Amino acid sequence: KEHQLSEMQAAHSRVLEAKREEATKQLREVKIEVREAKLEAGRQTREAEMKARDSIHEAQAEAARQMDEVAEEKRATEAERESVRVQLSREQREMRAAVEAELRK
Repeated sequence: KEHQLSEMQAAHSRVLEAKREEATKQLREVKIEVREAKLEAGRQTREAEMKARDSIHEAQAEAARQMDEVAEEKRATEAERESVRVQLSREQREMRAAVEAELRK
């Protein structure tokens, strides 16, 4: 009877050892999966950050280009305004000279 008990305890110990080994194996696999998931999440985060930086740089470049366009349009408008002012001043002088010439007659 004692021998039977001893064999049962040995069999029970083997079963427990096999379960422990299986649990250890599963834990190792889960740890690997977690590590891989963290690496993938890190990669995706870096990729998203790069895309965000690219978008920001593109938006900044577009804003700078638009500001340059506005500044150029403003310079063109100012130049046109000055040209019109000079033209009006010249026409005003010519009209004044014509009126004075007419009055001298």
